[in-house]
Amino acid sequence: MPNKVLFRAESADKLQTFHSTYKKAVNKYHAGRLDFFYKVFCFSHSLDDALIAEIKEQLYALDVVSKLNYIACEEVNNHSLFIDIEKQNKRLIEQGEIVIETLKVNPAQTGSIQRLIVIMKRFDVLLNRLDLGLTSSLTDVDELTGLLNRVAFERTVKKLQAQSSRSGEIVSLALIDGDHFKDMNDNYGHNFGDYILEELADCFERYTRPIDHVYRYGGEEFLVLLPNTSLKQAESVMNRLREEVAKLLFCEDGLSITQTVSIGIARLSYDEDPDEAIERADRALYKAKETGRNKVVVW
Repeated sequence: MPNKVLFRAESADKLQTFHSTYKKAVNKYHAGRLDFFYKVFCFSHSLDDALIAEIKEQLYALDVVSKLNYIACEEVNNHSLFIDIEKQNKRLIEQGEIVIETLKVNPAQTGSIQRLIVIMKRFDVLLNRLDLGLTSSLTDVDELTGLLNRVAFERTVKKLQAQSSRSGEIVSLALIDGDHFKDMNDNYGHNFGDYILEELADCFERYTRPIDHVYRYGGEEFLVLLPNTSLKQAESVMNRLREEVAKLLFCEDGLSITQTVSIGIARLSYDEDPDEAIERADRALYKAKETGRNKVVVW
């Protein structure tokens, strides 16, 4: 799963409404697809104009995206995954038209049908990805930052520990905390503090590796799972991240400040309660704070 969920709608109600309609539309699409193929395979040797018109009507009913365009919030409509789904749905309809025209000329020719099935399989993969993305966005997302939350962490960490028990790979864990964040909130207000948290989340996503998992753990505290990563490697990754944060200039509403972070790292064993590793990382984090901040400490 990506570090961030797919969508960050201002209101979860918009996504919930769209997701409900989406599932109904997709269910109708699957049922309509069966009807389409039933007529294509059963009546391809006895096609007449009335039957062709009926099959075309069933084909055009498979244009599920056009029905969703009108109800999708802007965030969904503009998402690259939804755009890919729209393109694939268009290919599906176009190939379906080729199937019908081919059957009119040569009912025994099935090559066009095989190509249609390939397109449909790809379309199904994209539909499933959107469904998972919508579900995650409604259950696993931290509303402010768009990062995954504790619910997602608890599910993922169990999978990583199970993999580690089989493979022997090392899993490291890091806790990140904004330095003097309470003072910043008190001095500049919580709206500015929220803005900084959003920017930090984006920075964490950019400068961690594709295999890493970043979570908002609470308040100004973030948690990173680093699969197949030794403590030394984790220290290197987190130091690079810390340095990138320190370079940022946070500017909004006439305010302009810098923000640093302190980081504690611990190893996560496959057979321990994750809270134990988090506690060790927290102690390392406390030491980083105690000894000057803007540093990485390994437990």
